[in-house]
Amino acid sequence: MEIQTQEPVANATPSTLSAEAINNLKQTAPWMTFISIFGFIAAGIVILVSLSLFVLLSKSIFFGIMGAIYLAIGAITAIIYYSLYQTADNYRRYCDLNTTESLEKAFLMQRRYWKGLGIFTIVTIILSIFAVIAYVIFLIPLIKQNLNVL
Repeated sequence: MEIQTQEPVANATPSTLSAEAINNLKQTAPWMTFISIFGFIAAGIVILVSLSLFVLLSKSIFFGIMGAIYLAIGAITAIIYYSLYQTADNYRRYCDLNTTESLEKAFLMQRRYWKGLGIFTIVTIILSIFAVIAYVIFLIPLIKQNLNVL
């Protein structure tokens, strides 16, 4: 992947980082882009699965609900990985232009990425706990019913 250099921004505030810090940003940005692209692909697959649940299995309310959940997960995942992609893009801009604005934007997008991923993780943990509780609530009567049959 080729990194394009950009023209300096008029009235931009120059910023100073050490050569080592800039080198680290240059080496990190391609990996962030790589991970974000795979995040977009994963989000796309989840969205395709959700659409297939809607279209192919639309007669069942369960699959309709699952399709909606998968669609939401795919959309949220795409938004989270877009923030990571923007972070990498702004790191590259900073390395090319050496402006505070690019670095500030990179930090803003990085904060959004980690905040989004953190919220998504918390929600996933909470929903997993509810799923386990629901599983136990529905499983115990089934076990009791099967023990009475034996």
